[in-house]
Amino acid sequence: MQVFKLYLLTIILGVNSLCVAQAPQEKKTMMAIVAHPDDETHFSPLLAKYADSHNVYLVIVTNGDMGVRDFANIPEGKKLKKVREKEAQAACKCLGINPPVFMNYGDGKLSEWDNVYSLDEDIKALLDEYAPNVIITMGPDGGYGHPDHRVVSNIVTEVFQNWELSNTSSLFYYTITQTILDKTGDFKTPTGDFFKTNIHVMNPDFITHQISFSKEELKLGRAAFGCHESQFTPDEMDDIYQVVVKSDGIIYLRQWNGCDDNSKNDLFE
Repeated sequence: MQVFKLYLLTIILGVNSLCVAQAPQEKKTMMAIVAHPDDETHFSPLLAKYADSHNVYLVIVTNGDMGVRDFANIPEGKKLKKVREKEAQAACKCLGINPPVFMNYGDGKLSEWDNVYSLDEDIKALLDEYAPNVIITMGPDGGYGHPDHRVVSNIVTEVFQNWELSNTSSLFYYTITQTILDKTGDFKTPTGDFFKTNIHVMNPDFITHQISFSKEELKLGRAAFGCHESQFTPDEMDDIYQVVVKSDGIIYLRQWNGCDDNSKNDLFE
């Protein structure tokens, strides 16, 4: 009888251990911080990739109220701001991530003295509130040199390197390589030509992470880009999205302080 009790106890403990081993892991948090609605486009498949397994947030610093395009016939100001907010919300829904976090700074005004100082505090408060494990932003080049992009990259980096949780979190810069640009064909639109001519690339030696994405995630990214109808025509979107299509299913990132292995394929390693 005693032997049977011991056998039964062993089975129970084994089942309990199995339950513990199979318990779902707690979701971690990814936060992408960009200057304008639609700035997430070139790494949007990556956001879709982690949407199911982690809490993914898109933070948009400006309200996009100055992004006037003649074809859209929407004047600058409050009306355009509301349109772009709805577009960003729709894009996030397409990607399967949380609704966007709007910081509501004026479009094209981030380099002003007052905004530079308050953005320091606001980014710090944001990191404290959400405690993201992974942060993604543009590199110091600002993608194609846009001042708002550069300011966001600079301030996110500054705040992160002094943040209390920086030792347990990671900051990444999205980038592309010259090889990808070389694979893109002739663009159909002047807007596409502008992006191809002015976009900055990174020396592959500095790239630390190569994150693969699926064909389905590529489609989700394109669908999300399609939500930004006030900013781009369908032909312009096809042109600009070539940078993602021609990347062979890989998003390239540089960890801000480097790492020992320059071929990692998971941001949460």
